[in-house]
Amino acid sequence: RRVLFRSIRDATCIGFCVNELLSIVENTSLLGIPYPPAIKKSIEVLQKKASHLDDDIQEMIDNMEDDKK
Repeated sequence: RRVLFRSIRDATCIGFCVNELLSIVENTSLLGIPYPPAIKKSIEVLQKKASHLDDDIQEMIDNMEDDKK
């Protein structure tokens, strides 16, 4: 159970960090600050990984709820 909660904690932290990073890049882009394509691509990759982590966490939570029933 500790590993599961640690994974949930880590995924939540990663999700928040990626969300904030995306927000900063979007807002500074609106201000006219250019970003190299490599940074934009890296952010897209992080966003995809974060969404996969969210899906995995939801699946773990669903499995835990099923086990309790």
